[in-house]
Amino acid sequence: MNLDRLSQETAMDETSLQEALKTLERHDVVREVDGCYYITVELFRRWVQMSLGGKG
Repeated sequence: MNLDRLSQETAMDETSLQEALKTLERHDVVREVDGCYYITVELFRRWVQMSLGGKG
């Protein structure tokens, strides 16, 4: 998911979102590839998916 979509989905301002993403990257929870962020921890991915109303 790119930064614009993440901002829309989370309703976070861009500065807070970028700080959160940097923290998650430092802890190897997400990674950024070509401007898109990917969740690398399966349990966290499932939690996010369920929180957004998807099926786990």
